[in-house]
Amino acid sequence: MLDITEKLILSYFNADNINIASFGNLLPQVHWHIMARFETDSYFPEPMWGQKQREAQLGLPSFEVFFTQLQNKL
Repeated sequence: MLDITEKLILSYFNADNINIASFGNLLPQVHWHIMARFETDSYFPEPMWGQKQREAQLGLPSFEVFFTQLQNKL
């Protein structure tokens, strides 16, 4: 499932890279964050929870369309 989501994020959003992180410290189950990264995003090259580097206007395509496509692939 992670690889399908990663590949669709890369192609649909035309992302420069993907960050994947798993957490399980506050919730009783492990959960995943799969984040599209762009060289022009506000935090690049820092992590998304790092120090903000700049203001960004990415103009991303519709998230609703992305979620529909992802649902169809899963």
